[in-house]
Amino acid sequence: MSDEEPRAAGARSAQDKRAELLRRLATLEHELESARAGSAPPLEQAGHMCALEGELLELVQAIAAVEPQQTGERGHLVLAEAAEWRAACDKARLEASTEATNELVDSLIRADAEAWASEGPTLEGASAAALFQHLMAASSREREALRRERDDSRSSESYAEGRAPLRESLRDSVAAEEPGPATRDAWTELLCDRANEVLTSVDDLSPQRAEQHLRIVQEDLDWHLAEVEALKSARRRRIARRVRRLRAEREERLLSARLTERFGARASVWWERCVVGAIVFVLALLLVELSIDAELPESARSLRWIGWLDTAACVFFLWDFFVKWWMLR
Repeated sequence: MSDEEPRAAGARSAQDKRAELLRRLATLEHELESARAGSAPPLEQAGHMCALEGELLELVQAIAAVEPQQTGERGHLVLAEAAEWRAACDKARLEASTEATNELVDSLIRADAEAWASEGPTLEGASAAALFQHLMAASSREREALRRERDDSRSSESYAEGRAPLRESLRDSVAAEEPGPATRDAWTELLCDRANEVLTSVDDLSPQRAEQHLRIVQEDLDWHLAEVEALKSARRRRIARRVRRLRAEREERLLSARLTERFGARASVWWERCVVGAIVFVLALLLVELSIDAELPESARSLRWIGWLDTAACVFFLWDFFVKWWMLR
């Protein structure tokens, strides 16, 4: 049997599964329309529609497993839907419902983390490529959990527990059989793309959440540099550049989070505006100094005042620098 025959059989199997899922989707759609047009009591009708919605979410998640591109940016569809329900309950000021949906989101995150961890034993003896993909999936799932959970929740940390043994397995696999240049190039491309994506996607997040997203990706790149691309190469230089950008952005977000926590959001914004104002003030002093004729007798006093003001601005900048340096220690 040629190599094409198993691939063709696998493609037919996926198409058959997709067709079956689409048939189930059409059946659910018909049941949903019937429930809307029914004359049952409102509570009974609402309960039936909620049950149909649950089945629909599970079905769409199954379709996404066959065709991941169908999910778009929503990722785990059931988790995304639960998070949207929580936001709607919070907007409507339904405290009990908000707390219930928040517990649901946390339980979904923990269940997904357990499901991911349960796949670990099945990867014993797997190739380095399979281990690498599984490790990247953990990072993606943890970042999605960070987007869905509330700031005071720690459910997303469940993924970190299984990452260390997986990294050890990948390191042993790479040491036993070094991947080829094409595989390592593909890994480097994926890591750099992920770094670029997180650098451009954290602008709308709180400083604390942004720092957590950046930390997850930076840790992946740092580990890859230490264990896979330890020797000098173009791949190592490319990843190292992304690490420097991630570290700088992470320190900026961490500093912003700590300043907000220590002094409050309004005071932090006011301080940054003072820094910008001081920069503009120093530039204005420079222009004034350049416009003064030093040979005139009355210019000496003006230049002396400019010197004192410039010194005061320098002291302010030093104070700003050392406060921020101390906050990052």
